[in-house]
Amino acid sequence: MFRSIRWKFVTIYFILVLIAMLIAGIFILREVDDLHISTASQQLEGVRYNVMPGLEEIMELSTNEEQVKSVIEDNNKIDLAIGEEIWIIDDNRFDVIASTSANDPSFLKEDQYINLIIQARQTGEKKEVIARGNNDQRSMTQVYPIRYRNIDNTGYLVLRRNLKDVDSTINRIREIIVQVIIASSLATIVLGFIISKSISDPIKDITRKAVLMSKGNFEHYVQVKSNDEIGELSETFNFLTRRLKKSLREISLEKTKVEAIVNHMTDGVIAVDNNHHIILMNPKAIELLNFGTEGYFESDFDKLIEPIAESLTYNKIASEEGWIGSQSISIKDTIVKFSYAPYMNDQNEKTGIVYVLQDITDAEKLDAMRRDFVANVSHELKTPLTSIKSYTETLMDGYVDDPEVQKQFLTVIDSEAERMTRLVRDLLQLSNFDSHSITFYKEYNDYLDLTKKCITQLQMASSKKNIEIKLLTTEKQLVGAFDLHRMEQVFINIISNAIKYTPEEGAVEIQVLRNDDDCVVQVKDNGIGIPADDLVHIFDRFYRVDKARTRNAGGTGLGLSIAKEIINGHDGRIEIESEFGKGTTVTISIPLDVIDF
Repeated sequence: MFRSIRWKFVTIYFILVLIAMLIAGIFILREVDDLHISTASQQLEGVRYNVMPGLEEIMELSTNEEQVKSVIEDNNKIDLAIGEEIWIIDDNRFDVIASTSANDPSFLKEDQYINLIIQARQTGEKKEVIARGNNDQRSMTQVYPIRYRNIDNTGYLVLRRNLKDVDSTINRIREIIVQVIIASSLATIVLGFIISKSISDPIKDITRKAVLMSKGNFEHYVQVKSNDEIGELSETFNFLTRRLKKSLREISLEKTKVEAIVNHMTDGVIAVDNNHHIILMNPKAIELLNFGTEGYFESDFDKLIEPIAESLTYNKIASEEGWIGSQSISIKDTIVKFSYAPYMNDQNEKTGIVYVLQDITDAEKLDAMRRDFVANVSHELKTPLTSIKSYTETLMDGYVDDPEVQKQFLTVIDSEAERMTRLVRDLLQLSNFDSHSITFYKEYNDYLDLTKKCITQLQMASSKKNIEIKLLTTEKQLVGAFDLHRMEQVFINIISNAIKYTPEEGAVEIQVLRNDDDCVVQVKDNGIGIPADDLVHIFDRFYRVDKARTRNAGGTGLGLSIAKEIINGHDGRIEIESEFGKGTTVTISIPLDVIDF
């Protein structure tokens, strides 16, 4: 109960009021008691003023007992009704000479009263004491020295007054104060509860709303009921709620953006803290590292990465200066480049490492292709250049005088120069395709007429090998929009390859047909075929199945690459099916409605 601020307020109010009432009560009791004591003292001094003049005219008190009694019993001078008592004591033995009291005067023999009389004798002045008797009743006692005509000390006037009426008054006041304290305490508790409720209820309301806010609910606001500090606190809380709601909305939006960016990055991202725990890993990183099971966020990163590359573990990188670097690692058929760097906290301390993973497999393949391309170009140029140089040097040195031999040498030089020309032309054409600077001049032409024209051009080459070229079609014409020159280049390349790689007495079948809105040209031979391992690379530049035979046949290894680029430029497709030793089938499909002038 006392953990509640409401009861704490009530308790504080109650204690403060109780202390204030107690202090006031004690002060009042003390002041009233002092006032009554002062009044009682004055009353006894009045008795002294009435009695003392008569006593001071008696020379010997002890020998004039009757005269003394007459003085102290003079009712016109003293009032014994208020409990005042008078004793006349001898100066020598302190014996009682006369008294107005029926009480036993033996108390005067007590030490405190003997000492009081002695002090009065020594000082010659009044001495006073308030003491309690055996009945626990207070009484005031005054002692005055009696001097005969202010010269000789003849005895002592002892005046005593009981303070019963004073004690009764004090007790009554005490009872009243206690009643007032009880009443005020009850009123304080009630008022304190009401007042504290007005303070604690808004605080409880703020607390409830703060709990809801901590759970992510920012739709509740505190009702402002006053203009005091509690009201200001409520307004501040509402302002804080609105600001926090807006800030969290902005943070959530930014978090969503960052998550979307990170999750859809083409590069993998991993963040690891100083405890080797993974705090961030996007789907691309999971894919590249081939993490097929969940739960890696609770795992030790070093244990996950160590089987892949020990040099990329957190402990290994943390032992290096700067924690910055990059490594390329092969993971199955993929080459992944790891770039890593530390991330800092607000005190510029390294608190973890961020890894960026890049799939550089295609880049490495392209780089390898580039190297192979350069090597192939160099090799293709080197062979004819070597032949031209050797034949030219022989002619220049004059070793050949026979005109027929010279003509033969020049023919070889011209053939090799032509070979280099074709290579350079093909390379230039491929370069134009790569740079998208090729322009196709599309016009309406007949695919069937183009096929017949190409067969006619290659009739001599097929006749030399006794290869029969058959044209199979049921179409009268197949008109489409295409670049006649470049499509002729494709058909010549495909048909001539079929002739080149088909042995003598073989056959080449060319089928031209319509398939829905496509023109399909299929060239089929029964030649040497293509091995399955080579078939996937058949459109690669400078790729040859039988390099020695192809080079002898005058090929550059770029024909099929150029053919594929031309077909793609016409939104078509080219496919090759082959079985080693049994023949090859090349199928070209081109939309007939391609009209893009």
